[in-house]
Amino acid sequence: MTKRRRRVVVIAVVIVLLAAVILTVAYYPRSFAQAVGGSYDPAKTPQENGLQGVHVILSGITVDETRELHIDPDDPAAAELTALLDSQSWRPVYPEVGRQVELDYVVMGVYLVGDPYGGGRPGARFFLDGSGIAQAGQGGDLKDYRMDPALQQQILDLLLEQPYTLVS
Repeated sequence: MTKRRRRVVVIAVVIVLLAAVILTVAYYPRSFAQAVGGSYDPAKTPQENGLQGVHVILSGITVDETRELHIDPDDPAAAELTALLDSQSWRPVYPEVGRQVELDYVVMGVYLVGDPYGGGRPGARFFLDGSGIAQAGQGGDLKDYRMDPALQQQILDLLLEQPYTLVS
């Protein structure tokens, strides 16, 4: 093998390995904490995370109503919701494809965080519609992830059991 050919082969191998690493990082499954980023840590108690509650809006698709609910951090429903969100691997989806909404409600949830003496600010956000794709992130930086529609239905069922206020 000539010196030039060997150099071309080495460069090609390096490019293939670099592409493999980039694709692995881009599509590698994440935990809910990694998907939303920030300081959220599932190993900490809600108080250690600064959790002030979970605010959820359920916008009706097949029913003509919008429900708004707030789950306190000490409420067992908050722990159950977090456990459901933590129970799956969050696999990124690139690019987003058309969605077929499968749930009766679109779920928009925000974990409110802050210090015990100040106001809450949006922390982790999630958006579910039953399509097999969920969104999660911090602030306006939501990314698409694969999520089992059955798990999304479980989350919706849990939220529908909670006390709520009708918005519209």
